[in-house]
Amino acid sequence: MKKNITRSAIIVIVLTMASKVLGFGREMVVAALFGATALTDAYNMAVTIPTLLYTGVGSAINNVFIPIYDRFRKQKRDKSLVIRFILIGLAVTALLFVLPIELFPKQLVKLFAVGFDDATASITAGMVKILCVMILFRFLSSVIRAVLHVNRNFAVPGMDGFPYNIVIIAISFALHQKLGIYALVWGTLFGVVAQSLFKLPWFLKTKMYGDLKASSADGLKEILRMLPPVIIGSMASQIKSVTDKMFASTLAEGSISYLNYSSRLVGLPQGLLITSIITVVYPSLVDYINNREYDKFRDTFTKAVNSMQFLLMPMVVGFVVLALPIIQIVFQRGHFDMTAAIQTAAPLQFYSVGLIGTMLSTFSIKAFYAMGDVKTPLLSSFASISMNVVLNFLFIGSLKHGGLALATSLSHWLGGVLLLWLLARKIGGIKVRPMLADAGKSLVASLLMGIVVYFVYDMLMPLMPSGRLWAAVTLAAVIGLGAAVYFLCAALLKAQGAAETKILIKRVWQRFSHAEQGGK
Repeated sequence: MKKNITRSAIIVIVLTMASKVLGFGREMVVAALFGATALTDAYNMAVTIPTLLYTGVGSAINNVFIPIYDRFRKQKRDKSLVIRFILIGLAVTALLFVLPIELFPKQLVKLFAVGFDDATASITAGMVKILCVMILFRFLSSVIRAVLHVNRNFAVPGMDGFPYNIVIIAISFALHQKLGIYALVWGTLFGVVAQSLFKLPWFLKTKMYGDLKASSADGLKEILRMLPPVIIGSMASQIKSVTDKMFASTLAEGSISYLNYSSRLVGLPQGLLITSIITVVYPSLVDYINNREYDKFRDTFTKAVNSMQFLLMPMVVGFVVLALPIIQIVFQRGHFDMTAAIQTAAPLQFYSVGLIGTMLSTFSIKAFYAMGDVKTPLLSSFASISMNVVLNFLFIGSLKHGGLALATSLSHWLGGVLLLWLLARKIGGIKVRPMLADAGKSLVASLLMGIVVYFVYDMLMPLMPSGRLWAAVTLAAVIGLGAAVYFLCAALLKAQGAAETKILIKRVWQRFSHAEQGGK
């Protein structure tokens, strides 16, 4: 009997949300125990170097390995492909990434953190030597996740954030007085190991077909041919993050940490909304392209973009208006003081401006991948990264670390708009004017919401009793009021995004319900 798709979908959504909440708990613990100092800057840079490498590989596995593995599985010869891919991948990862990092950590740190003094650079190099091993476990984790997804096991991969976050929190709490910042370093490494081992029992239980000696050279060659452009293109976001941190390393201590904390907050709508909608829409885009149903492809893409901009626009304005109180509620405790909160507010505001640009870029890249085009996203990534570097030079002098966040957001917008234009040319046009008109209505509704939220919050705060609980209650009430104002204004303006979001949710539910009925 087929799995209950509706139940699986709900479980995945709930687990994703719970994992994000626990991830924020981890960041709150880190902020409280370690604050925003030169040591946390060193840690964030040390994590960034192996993460940069992993992000491209992980995304490539998702976009390249999954369809080839699925084809081999249907042909009953997938065992050889999976095992050989894991063994070859681990060997290549060790030789190309882990070994060079172990041998030349100081040179890498000097390359990525040009502004660190010798003492901070030395500390960072020591952390990098410890953390680089996690690349191997992240590669293994990505392959296991891909195999489980193809075999319709979504719940276990959805839970792998729990052991990761729990291990980091536990080790940080238990050992921070004895090991200092290195409690966080070892916690991160063992968290990644736990994330991989957690899924291993279900991977070993997965039914695979064929003999280990069977030929899988055709599949491996196909993966090898497609991997490089996808890896490089997928690394664009992390390359921008590394670039920001390179520039931030020349600023006052704590600047890298301010960028890191603010990007974590902006990552919440990215992880929950953008990724969730892509998960639902992407298979449909692939089907429409394979069936040459280009009108349906354009219609689905356009409506998805309208829905996403409608949901993201008020979040952009909300982050801009309420940046400081949000940061105070989430992070301000222990070593993370008011000064750190104020310094984190500016990059949060600037990063939020790029949310819709990130959405356009992410959706367009998936649309190109659905059509089998991996080169166009790669070229767009080069243009976006180049613009990010130029804008970093322009903004860092006047806006400091906030300027780096603004540069990243504007480069996301460049990549998103460029990819949307190229996609329109490739598929015979996209109705851009109606999209812009609807985005304008969402913007007006969001600005009206922002004005109401700003004045109501400013009026309520002096009247409320002091204390974190009352501050949180006030913030939650104002956010709820803002949401009501936004939806009311959008309805009065007859924003199409509101209607399409409603229809999209209904279609997703119907799709799951029909699939469930078909599986009984």
